Amino acid sequence: MATVWGALTVVLAGLVQGSGVWPMKLLRKYKFEHLWFLAMLVGLVIAPWVITLTLCPEQWQAYHEIGTSTLLKANSFALAWGVADVLCGLCFVRIGVALTGGILTGLGVSVGVTLPMIIKGSGLFSGAPKLGSPAGKAVLVGVAVMLVGVVLAAFAGFGRDRILRSTDQPRSGSFVGGLIMVVIAGALSAGISFAFVYNQGPIVSAMKAHGAGDIPANFAVWAIGLLGGALINVTYPIYLMTKSGSWGVLNAMGELFIGELAWTGGYSFDFDLDPEMEKFPGLDAAAALTFSAGPDAPAPLRMIAPGETVTTPEMHLGLVFGDLDNAVQAMHTHLRRSVFLPQARGRAAWVESGIGPGQNHD
Repeated sequence: MATVWGALTVVLAGLVQGSGVWPMKLLRKYKFEHLWFLAMLVGLVIAPWVITLTLCPEQWQAYHEIGTSTLLKANSFALAWGVADVLCGLCFVRIGVALTGGILTGLGVSVGVTLPMIIKGSGLFSGAPKLGSPAGKAVLVGVAVMLVGVVLAAFAGFGRDRILRSTDQPRSGSFVGGLIMVVIAGALSAGISFAFVYNQGPIVSAMKAHGAGDIPANFAVWAIGLLGGALINVTYPIYLMTKSGSWGVLNAMGELFIGELAWTGGYSFDFDLDPEMEKFPGLDAAAALTFSAGPDAPAPLRMIAPGETVTTPEMHLGLVFGDLDNAVQAMHTHLRRSVFLPQARGRAAWVESGIGPGQNHD
């Protein structure tokens, strides 16, 4: 029965890990570096250390009894995994989330399950089957299937790259460069498993000797053994947020409405705030804010003949979660993607000019 529960737990863990990047599709307020920072800070630092400090008695004495070589070995593997995560993030941009996830996972799992059968681990992993055993052969069959999937994913990536080159669509670097990066990341990503496989025994034994249970003792392996990986996985998104100046997004809880009028002449935006609306149940001050926008010049703006139709300037509106900088960048991104014509090759960048809007606050 324990084997069945173990298999079900592994299946559930695989489903969760495989869908771990899916929330990125739903991000509105945060960018990838914000999700990365929060997830790694909670998963690698806060959660394991809270469990270790609260459920493992005399944890510092237990850690002190463990040899320095064990902690250095664990964190060396964790550092390799941290580098793999940075490369993974870069590959998301260069070759896409789907290809990166497929290739990296296939290679990482293949390395992670094969090496412990050749070089035995510690603790529960010291009894790993040999490659030539029935269990080892079954694992190798699964590894072969995964590697076939990796090769097919790589071929699909080359095909997509050829299509992108033929259509002049924007690309973030060459596919070959991204493929090399994701292969390296895949091999290094097994470091998170090796940090546990080759260091579980002495750490768990030390914690249990001081009264910790099986599960808290294993969390103590993550807490101390993944510090190297946590350092990279928390520091790199901090660097990205500092570089882009987007720290404010983590504190911005409000919504910003943005708008631009597609008109090159004089224009005006009028805003009307009626505080009396606050007196009505179910309505707040925001519900009382109205605005209008349009061309502005001395009358008459234009004489319209009988039966003539006129197309008014387009109004571009959006809702942004974040601060003012995020709102401005969101509008610029929208204009470049959906409004401006593609820039011709060899031509200079766009130059814009205009006059400021009139103001009328009631």
